[in-house]
Amino acid sequence: MGEPRHLVGDFFGLADLSFRGGISLAAVDFNGDGCDELAVGAGRGGGPVVRVLDGAALTHGAGVVPRYEFLAGAADDRGGVELETDGEVAGARPRLTAHLGDGEIFVFDPSFTRLGSFRNRYLKHCHEIHVHGDRLFMTSTGFDSVLEYDLAA
Repeated sequence: MGEPRHLVGDFFGLADLSFRGGISLAAVDFNGDGCDELAVGAGRGGGPVVRVLDGAALTHGAGVVPRYEFLAGAADDRGGVELETDGEVAGARPRLTAHLGDGEIFVFDPSFTRLGSFRNRYLKHCHEIHVHGDRLFMTSTGFDSVLEYDLAA
């Protein structure tokens, strides 16, 4: 792939242009058009806002075209949201995982319908989240372990 040669875009991923709390990103082809959509989550200090930008528009230079915007958790939560996808898994449509600052994880299908949520005492110490098939894996920084959840259960 090599080094980036030149900047081809510079834009705000969230609708609130005054927000400066950082963002998280996850990219995958949610709608099946062959281009990865870009899911953008507000960082600490922001609500659990998730905005999904059209991948085809970004890829083909048509600019920022928002397709979805929703709250991944309670509107008054100001811990931000970290996003992760499970990518393309054996013909299944990808899912979006949102880890909220208060320690709760929500899983959404490609139409961004909430499939479920998970919470336990380890989530506040969660460092990384990965979804593979029907399994959700988290690294727990305070306990040096990997936690595994069954999303199908």
